[in-house]
Amino acid sequence: MKQIEKYPLIKPKAGWDLEVDELFSKHQISPLVAYEVSDDQSIIALVQANLGINIRPGIVLQQQHNAIKTLPFAGDVYRTIALATATNVSHATKRFLEVVTKLFQE
Repeated sequence: MKQIEKYPLIKPKAGWDLEVDELFSKHQISPLVAYEVSDDQSIIALVQANLGINIRPGIVLQQQHNAIKTLPFAGDVYRTIALATATNVSHATKRFLEVVTKLFQE
């Protein structure tokens, strides 16, 4: 984890990546922030141009597998995704929640 401090970091704008900030805090990492960018595609373009590194969720990188090199973290690093709805929802929403809940329990 401490190796992150050796490289320029391309960071999402403040508040866009709270999980990464928590990860840095947990591991006492002081990143060298080279750029702060507001969207994933711009971040990926800067990484492709070899202007720095970034930490993105795997789902964001699924279509970028040949364009950039991805490296896994040593250890268990994950993000929590939650679903929230109003009290009264449509049948379609209820069904969606059932399917998503079942998929992620597996």
